[in-house]
Amino acid sequence: MDQVKKNIRQQQQYSKRRYDRHRPNIQFIIGQKVFIIKPGMHPAFRELYEGPYTIIKQLGPQTFDVLDVHDNMKRVHSSQMKPFLERE
Repeated sequence: MDQVKKNIRQQQQYSKRRYDRHRPNIQFIIGQKVFIIKPGMHPAFRELYEGPYTIIKQLGPQTFDVLDVHDNMKRVHSSQMKPFLERE
């Protein structure tokens, strides 16, 4: 049983390393504007992102509170956010 637990832990660590290798490490800061992925929408049929939202608070290393233009707040993970770049 101990060997089974050890093998499971090793496989979990391997899977995390493999996932993290292809995950961009984008840093977000308070006050930055971002787009949020629309849940359940397929990009072939609808817009994939909504926003822009403004980051108002960082709750953890990857969790943020964001505010839209109508003062509606959402709590999102950084994997659901994309930086908003304003055109000049």
